[in-house]
Amino acid sequence: MKIGFIGLGNMGEPMARNILKAGHELTVYNRTASKMMPLAALGAHVAGSPREVALGVEIVCTCVSVPSALWAVTEGPDGALAGMAAGQILVDFSTVDPATSQRLAELCAAKGIGCLDAPVSGGTAGAAAGTLTVVVGGPDDVFAEAGPVFAAVGKNIVHVGGAGAGSAFKLINQILVGVNLAGVLEAFVLARKVGLDLNVLYQVLSTSAGNSSTLQSVVPDRVIGRDFQGGFMLKLLIKDLDLALQMGKDAHAALFVAGVARQLYEQASIAGYGDMNMAAAILPMEKLQGME
Repeated sequence: MKIGFIGLGNMGEPMARNILKAGHELTVYNRTASKMMPLAALGAHVAGSPREVALGVEIVCTCVSVPSALWAVTEGPDGALAGMAAGQILVDFSTVDPATSQRLAELCAAKGIGCLDAPVSGGTAGAAAGTLTVVVGGPDDVFAEAGPVFAAVGKNIVHVGGAGAGSAFKLINQILVGVNLAGVLEAFVLARKVGLDLNVLYQVLSTSAGNSSTLQSVVPDRVIGRDFQGGFMLKLLIKDLDLALQMGKDAHAALFVAGVARQLYEQASIAGYGDMNMAAAILPMEKLQGME
């Protein structure tokens, strides 16, 4: 297939790489041009704008950080929609709110373009390995047609409903990530405070009811190993929780625990840790307790 990919960040670049590896003809665009060069060296075509990406491809993929960035690469004279025509498909891998996904689907429908919201989970490791979980919202026939793209980037592909459903599912997941992370970090700060061996604690929890994927992903290398660089940035978790809390507000649903977790991460961001990975939220917690 001829595929375009817009947004070559920590998740987008390895996803685009796997699309290329799967044998598809790929055209890429990224605002920072240097990020396109490694893919160009592998055979990808380089475009000068999102609109140029869309010309002549069957599917346009977007993977950006926030809703405003999604509109920046899709709307306007240089946006992807300006270069798309009836029969093409837009697949948005970004984590955005359901209202944004639904509005994008409406704009696409007005031009006869198929649209899918398809946020991903699995982190940068899953993106590199092509084993991401992808939750997809949109029409059945469009989902089926875009199957080769999903097969290239993910292992667990689930069609969860109409426009916006994929984004809603992803934000529910992010609530659990945020709440679980807060519990894991708080527990390990307490464990150190009372003098427990953190390595032994991790081994015990790994086979106990307190085990979780968050425990497995952040404790060995991040909390115990003190590696707070690389991986999913704390500021993006804050963004996701903001979107989830707004979704709750729109649905008249109170999200007490998610709100508390978000405040914890905000304090870490204020302290200057927003560009570090999400485990860096433990640093102000440690400082509050006067220990590391």
